[in-house]
Amino acid sequence: MELLKIPNPEFLKAKKKLSQVKKSLEFNIKDSLKKKDCKVGTYKNDYMIDFAELRNIVVFQTAFLGDIVLSLPLVQTLKNLLPNSTITFVSSPIALQILNYSEAIDKVIIFDKRNSHKGLKGIKILSDEIKSLKPDLILSPHRSMRSSLVNYFAKPKYSVSFNTSSLSFLYDKKVKYHTNLHEIDRNLSLLSPFINNDDFSANKLIRNLSDVKIRVSKEDIDFVQNILRENNVDTDNFVTLSPGSVWETKKWPKENYIDLCILLTKQGFSPVLTGSAADSELCEGIADKSGAINLSGMTTLIQSIVLLKLSRALISNDSAPAHLAGLVACPVIMIYGPTSPIFGFYPRGTKDIVLQDEKLECRPCAIHGGRKCPLGHFNCMKNISPEMVIDNLSIFFK
Repeated sequence: MELLKIPNPEFLKAKKKLSQVKKSLEFNIKDSLKKKDCKVGTYKNDYMIDFAELRNIVVFQTAFLGDIVLSLPLVQTLKNLLPNSTITFVSSPIALQILNYSEAIDKVIIFDKRNSHKGLKGIKILSDEIKSLKPDLILSPHRSMRSSLVNYFAKPKYSVSFNTSSLSFLYDKKVKYHTNLHEIDRNLSLLSPFINNDDFSANKLIRNLSDVKIRVSKEDIDFVQNILRENNVDTDNFVTLSPGSVWETKKWPKENYIDLCILLTKQGFSPVLTGSAADSELCEGIADKSGAINLSGMTTLIQSIVLLKLSRALISNDSAPAHLAGLVACPVIMIYGPTSPIFGFYPRGTKDIVLQDEKLECRPCAIHGGRKCPLGHFNCMKNISPEMVIDNLSIFFK
């Protein structure tokens, strides 16, 4: 039976209005450029840019934490290819700490769209800050209208984004957004206008998160080891679980996590729950009924990475912790519900496993997830049992 999706009338009205605003803005900007005798959306020269001469580079990605982590291989590749360059990363506040610990990033600019960079005034403030760096190149994996405007008014010598970016004509070069690629490879494709295939040598092109260089202090290592000992966790035999997500339908049911923690304990593992402060209530509820250790909200991002480094494995929803685990080659079991690996955000470590119900015709129903199952049954998550997770976990330890 074919399922019909009936959009909310108010949503359609708002979507139509936004489309009209974007078209009007696009027309006005193009018209302004023509009056200034500028070429619209064309490359600044007809030959290959001397990539080796680029010195000040800006990478612009202000989406969710997972998206920002998946852009780090692009940054590491840039630093490997251009070790003398200065790389600035423009990010949302959530990723500040991990970016500060990246060896490839020299400067971080925070894009706080809800406060200091709110509205048109905020766009000018941010673009002026980037402009002051005199960037040779801006690469923007982020595709929003706001990002395009900021990057245009920052006046780089060259700018590149995807052809699907809002107001994409503002960029000097548009690279095709390949939906069939992993996000890491999509981001790396932004370099394609500047370097040929020979430059994409195995020792320079970073395709795995585990090849990204992250600094970790002794203090952070000691903190994690101490908090594990204080909670009587077997530091040689614990499994980390991350049950939280910004999207409700991405969360594997709480009852399943409770049962899984009990099964892990029976098999001799110490289950450790982790997440942000926003996940504390969920994790506490799981810990109370399973005996698992709840460390949610107790560690920084870097300390969470240390925790994953020590962990035997991570069991996670389709969310950022799985990508943090990739930075330290921690084996991941990622549980997919309404979303799907086909969108390109799956873990790609050699031991990583994806669990999903491939027989359900109604999935994927969203690229991010939603507040509730549109059909009301939530079978995409309910059909994945704790026993299935345990069976797959045993593969890691054969």
